[in-house]
Amino acid sequence: MNRSLGIILTSNTPKIAAATGSATYAAWLTGPGARRSYGSNMNTPFRSRHNQEILLADWSDAEDLAAWYMRTYLGMQDARTTGSGNDQGIDVVSDRGVAQVKHTAVPVGGPTVQSALGAGHGNVAVLFLSLSGFTRQAEEFGERAGVALFSFDIYGDVRPHNVHARLLVTLGGRKRTLSVEDVRLKKLREKALPAMTKMEQRRSEVDALAAELENTTGLESDSRTLACIVGEYAGFLHTIGAQRLGTDKLLEILDDARAGRTRMGIYDKPELIPVPAVEAGCQGLIELYEEIDDIESLRLLTASKWVKKFFDWDIRREHINYLIEYARFSPLDKEPPLEAIQLQTTIEMDSKLNYSIASRWLDNFPEGVELSSFLAAAKKDPIGREPDHCKGLLEHFWLIELEDEDTPPAYPLGYEAHDIERVRQALNPQ
Repeated sequence: MNRSLGIILTSNTPKIAAATGSATYAAWLTGPGARRSYGSNMNTPFRSRHNQEILLADWSDAEDLAAWYMRTYLGMQDARTTGSGNDQGIDVVSDRGVAQVKHTAVPVGGPTVQSALGAGHGNVAVLFLSLSGFTRQAEEFGERAGVALFSFDIYGDVRPHNVHARLLVTLGGRKRTLSVEDVRLKKLREKALPAMTKMEQRRSEVDALAAELENTTGLESDSRTLACIVGEYAGFLHTIGAQRLGTDKLLEILDDARAGRTRMGIYDKPELIPVPAVEAGCQGLIELYEEIDDIESLRLLTASKWVKKFFDWDIRREHINYLIEYARFSPLDKEPPLEAIQLQTTIEMDSKLNYSIASRWLDNFPEGVELSSFLAAAKKDPIGREPDHCKGLLEHFWLIELEDEDTPPAYPLGYEAHDIERVRQALNPQ
């Protein structure tokens, strides 16, 4: 063992790396593709610029690693680093893909991955390699946008981080021929990019507002803030008669999708329901319901955490509704992959992102919410101040009168617990 490198150099190392989808520094140093760069010194074996245990000295070493990995394991034989100051966000280029590399101590966030996609200008493959991993926001964006995320460590070990990265590793050195489906996905990604950009802008507004609230003292006892939280929470509660779909209808859609039954669409044209979309929507519904109904956990949230929670719930609710109610395809067409449906969902949600998130907090009355939902929110007491206190907050600050007599109960998203259990059982039959 060479302890200065921290790895075992054996003849099997490159084979193990290929099998696992990772690449080790051992292969980098000893393999036939070992090179410092793709420029004039491409025939010079790679050597790190120091002899300590940390092998990747800086961003330059990390970019060289990325270029080598793309040539050796992804079949991008012309991959080369762009050089400092000339990349416009791209660090490695190839005819078949581009990559951005971050040699930083913090996880890469969503806006950074988004900027890499924009700088990729529609390339077949857009890669992002990070020393410190990715935030959840970045992972979600990468999945939606088709960005291949990779992680690497200071010893030069590169690993695929999401499904798009694993696909590139699986293809390996084989030259990929774009199918009709590939072309459609590429066009959908380009079409969805403005909506994704807008969503990230709104998320940035949320983060900025949350940071502002986090630094504002006294909010946890501020009556107007508490009234706003309870009022916004009410927007996610509905009476059974007011729910958009209903359990029976939802289960009918799921059953029709699995049976491949043709239904008549809104324009009296036959259509089929993609099974992956409906199943993903049902699973999302279960998870969102459980979060909204988990009162004990919600009572622990600060005002800034509530801001992020409401935005997250809003986006997920619309996404779920589209997957279940509107994701359809013609019987004459092949069933679209889930990624295409997710991208189309993002495109359809574009018009719902035109509002300013900041204006919805501490300013505006929660519109379109039934009085029964306000009363139900007060009874659930999401802020932990007692139901009567919540009711008084709502009545005082929003100038409404909440009558408890003969008021129908309201439930998260309009579903009772036994409704969600029926969906769960239908989704995962024993």
